[in-house]
Amino acid sequence: MAGGKSEYLIPRILLDSDVIFDFVSARLPFYHDSLKIFTLAENKLVEVYTLPHLLINVWQIRGQMKIKSKAMIKSIGRLLTFMVILDEPATAVVKAANIARPDFEDSVTIECAVSGGLDYIITRNLKHFKESPIIALTPTEFVNKNFPNVV
Repeated sequence: MAGGKSEYLIPRILLDSDVIFDFVSARLPFYHDSLKIFTLAENKLVEVYTLPHLLINVWQIRGQMKIKSKAMIKSIGRLLTFMVILDEPATAVVKAANIARPDFEDSVTIECAVSGGLDYIITRNLKHFKESPIIALTPTEFVNKNFPNVV
């Protein structure tokens, strides 16, 4: 069910590139919040998804921050042992192009989350997800809302 709880017992969340980058680069002060999300995923309390273009964004940010390629690709590879990469269907991209949102990339992210039936988008960039039918939360908001006593 788009925009709300799915029929799954555990939340199905889409991680935006900023949250992934915060974790794999240990970027402070955001690392600890992203660590909570990945700890929940490792403990199978959430299902974690991402999109191909979001991983490409992580790679691009790495270059801008001058982080070594080998270390980053190794970190991403470890994440992919428990993180699922969703397909980006053409219909989601076309729909995103036809909806007036401030950021096309974020619009594609939203439409892919909708088509994937995900429950939440986890991002630090909430302003670009205001009009999303999928609830967008920061890592801290998500943990506090869904797992206040776990992490």
